[in-house]
Formats: sequence, C-alpha cells, structure tokens
Amino acid sequence: MSAAAAVAGRMPTGVRDRLNEIVSQLAAAAGLIVVCIALAIASPYFLTSNNLFNVCVQIAVVAIIAVGQTMVILTAGIDLSVGSVAGLSGVVGCMAMSNWGMPMMLGIVVGILIGAVAGVANGVLVTKAGLPPFIATLGMMGVARGLTFIVSGAVAIYGLPDSFRKVGEGQIGPLPLPLPLLYLIVIAVAGHLVLSRTRLGRYTYAIGSNKDAARLSGIPINKVLVSVYVIAGALAGFGGMIDLARALGPAQLRRRPGARRDRRVRDRRLFALRRPGHDRRHADRRVPDGRHPRRRGPAQHHAVLPGGRDRRDHLGRRLLGPAAAPPAGGRLRGATARR
Repeated sequence: MSAAAAVAGRMPTGVRDRLNEIVSQLAAAAGLIVVCIALAIASPYFLTSNNLFNVCVQIAVVAIIAVGQTMVILTAGIDLSVGSVAGLSGVVGCMAMSNWGMPMMLGIVVGILIGAVAGVANGVLVTKAGLPPFIATLGMMGVARGLTFIVSGAVAIYGLPDSFRKVGEGQIGPLPLPLPLLYLIVIAVAGHLVLSRTRLGRYTYAIGSNKDAARLSGIPINKVLVSVYVIAGALAGFGGMIDLARALGPAQLRRRPGARRDRRVRDRRLFALRRPGHDRRHADRRVPDGRHPRRRGPAQHHAVLPGGRDRRDHLGRRLLGPAAAPPAGGRLRGATARR
C-alpha cells in the first residue's frame, strides 16, 4: 500500500484526478457486475438471451426518461414530474387514437407534445417565476397526476389500433432486436452527441457548474433551461407512450366491453314501452281496448302468459322493476313508464 501511495504521489495532479474519476465510475459498474453474477448463480435462466432481452425492454422506458433527466441534473436542477407527465402523455395519446380517431403515429406525436408542454411549464416556473426546480416540478407532478384522472375519467381506454401494441412489444432485424431497446439506443446516442458536440450541451455543463459565471459569459440561461426541461418532458411523453403500448391488454384493442349488451337492454326497454296502447304523446290516456289512439284496427296479436298477463307487461316488470308493474286490467301510465 505504501508503494502504491508513493507512486500515486509522484503522479501529476491531472492524471491523479482522472484516475480517481475512472475508479469512481467503475465502482458503480462493479456493483452491477456483482449483482449480475449473484443472479446468474441463483438462476440458470438469468443469462439466457430471452431473459436479457426482457430485462432490456423493461428498463428501456426508464432509461429513455433518464436521458432527459440527466440533462436536467447537469443544470443543477431536478425534475420530479417525469413519472406523472409520462402517465398523462400516454393517456392523452391513447385517447387521441381511440376517441378522436387519429392515426397511430399522430397519436404518439400528441403524447410527446403533451410532455413537451409540461416541460415548457416547468421551465417557465423555474426561469420566470424564480421557483426552485424541486418545488416547481413537485407541483407539476400533482397537476399532471390530477389531469390524468380528469381526462380519462379513471376508466380504461378501449378501441386502440392493433399496430400500437407493436410500439412496445415489436421486434426488428434478424436477431431480433426489441423496438424499445432500439429506441433507447438511438436516444442515448443522440443525447450523448447533444451533450458533447453541440452548443446546448456545453451551455448545459456551464450552467450546472457555475450559473453566475455562465450569465456573465453571455449564455442565455433562461432559454437553455427551458430547452432542457422541454427535452426532458418530451422524452417522458415518449416513454409514457411506450409503457402504455407494453401494458396494453388484448381486450383494450377492441371496443368497450358491454357495449353490445347495453344496446340490447336499451332495445328491450324501448320494446316494452312502445307497445300498442301506449303513446308518448298521449301518456296520460288509458286505452281499454288495446287500440293505439291514432291508429285504427284491432290490437296486434301477442303472447299471453298464464293468468291472463300480457307478455309485454311481464317484460316491462322485469326490466323496470316491480314499481313499474301495471295494475290488473290496465296499462302502464306515461309517468311510470318513463321512470
């Protein structure tokens, strides 16, 4: 140990700092490697290709959102609203496809735009209102979560296109490569290029290092911060769309369950109320002979249950309850029938 310390002491300061940085980065990787080794020993299926692809698909959404969160953290800020924004974006994007009839790609764009709008709100609160990023994004988290319940009505969304499920579970190439993993690779490479090769990336590092010095250097701090929060929100919106596509059940690709049954019940009620001898325009009139007030001719033939009860009266009693049952020898009144 003394020899190693002596060698480290003779190193230049820049090299020693670089080595310390590399060791600190490898420490996290070493912890991950230890966990993988332990899981491989515990289960023989952990290192199989199917399981590794499964793990990559599961972490793809979190990693995509983490790319935008990294840029926010580099500016010495934080965004606590990405989870709620992802949920809101996914719900609105799915409703755009299901309820508003938009194509799949346009629905995904709508979800991404919702996340970007939330990012604009966060950036404005941080730059113009002067709120700390923790407080501003904490408030946006509650707003986005509440809007999710308001927009969806706290019910599941049905009638989504079949192709939308492939966004979260599709595969491509001869390997085959899961689409969420492909999205992650493309976004991670783009994020690295933005931070290392563009002016926005250099400004992001400068603001996070020393905000006052960046302002004095002529860097447009407000513009950069808003741009960073917009990128984080848009990536959260895209991650929300992928997550909902993965969580989509086969039943949600069809129309709302029970719609056909509700229509049948409605038709039966209309049949029970629109029988001969009952007219909405003459709701308070009784027609003892079974004739329609505005029609001539004998009453329509119909089945009669034991005891002389009309089958349609029996059906009205079943559908509308005992309170709506007609008196013996009479017909339903309009007010009772309407209930």
